[in-house]
Formats: sequence, C-alpha cells, structure tokens
Amino acid sequence: MLGQSLNCTLLVPAPIDTHPVRSPQAIHSAITRHISGKAVVEIGTRNGDGMACFARATKSAVAVEMDPAYCKKLEQRAVAIGGGAGPAFSVRCDRYQNVKLDDADVFTWWQQSPHLQNVDVLKHLRKQQLGGSIRSNALAIVLFEHGFPDDMQSFRALRNYTSWSETVRFDERALCRRMLRRKPWFWSRAHGSYRVVGIQIADVRL
Repeated sequence: MLGQSLNCTLLVPAPIDTHPVRSPQAIHSAITRHISGKAVVEIGTRNGDGMACFARATKSAVAVEMDPAYCKKLEQRAVAIGGGAGPAFSVRCDRYQNVKLDDADVFTWWQQSPHLQNVDVLKHLRKQQLGGSIRSNALAIVLFEHGFPDDMQSFRALRNYTSWSETVRFDERALCRRMLRRKPWFWSRAHGSYRVVGIQIADVRL
C-alpha cells in the first residue's frame, strides 16, 4: 500500500545542490510515497538533499556514500534533522560494493558514471539477495532522466524488469540559475521529467 507523498521542496527549503548535480526535489517527493514506513538504503547520497526528506518518511534510512567530505556533511545533517533524538539516518562511508547492505525494503539511487551504474548495482544487489543478505521481496527504485542519453540507454536495457513506473515532471530553473550561475550549460537540464521505476530485485536476470 502506498503512503502519502511528502513535499520535499518545503521540507528541504535550502538544498545544498541542484539538478543536474543531484536528482530533483520533485522526484524525491514522488519517491516518498513508495518508501513510507519502510527501511530504505540510498546509494550515492552526495550531500543528502534527498535523504534529508526521505528520512522523514521512512522507518529507517541508511545513506551509502564513498566521498569522505560528503559523509561528514551527511552525518551533520542526520544529527540536525534528528533534533536531539539521535541521527535521523545512518551513514556508511564507502563504495557500495564494500558495504554490508542492510536488509532493507527499498534501495534507491540515480546513476552517475563511472562509479554508480544501474546494471552494476542491480547485479550486486541480486548477488547479495541470492546470498541471503537482502530480503526476497526487496525493491529497487531507479531513476531515469528523460532525454539524457545515458539514462535512456539504461532504461531500454532494464525496462523488461519494471514492476511499476511513473513519469514525474520537475522545474528547478530558478534554483539552478541562482546556484549554478557560472555554469549555464547545466541550465537546459534544470526542467523536464523523469521516469521513476520500481524493479523487484528478485526479477533481475543480468
């Protein structure tokens, strides 16, 4: 049963990054509907603009991030969001291949070359599942930016594994121009749409 979507733009009004450095906040909002009350792992959390919202919807949340500078920021944000009740989410500072992944309900990420590729992550999760460390009904929520060649190529390779999908529009042009004013080549990607896809890890045959 799906939960109610949170408005991540309102809950995280001062994001550290903007699209296309991270996935859009409208996509984060859409994801919260699928992770409400569940145990969630996000791979490649960066500075945590998504996790800062996800952690408010989940039963438990783990951020997996390989960059030590991002990990430090994530730990600070987890404490700040927790508001004295302990960190709102856990941080694992390493490559996802080296982390003992929690027995979560949902794993999510947005691929970033070369270290985070959809096929590689799904293969890894399926291997872990076959080894008994990930539950049999675990779900992957994978993001594909419409019009971005790497994502579209990946979607074509994985679409037969899709158990559900939805298209979500976003517009971060104002935020992008303010935060990335010296990088106008990013502005054209500051609005558009994503396909948000659910893949049962047990269905993966790659």
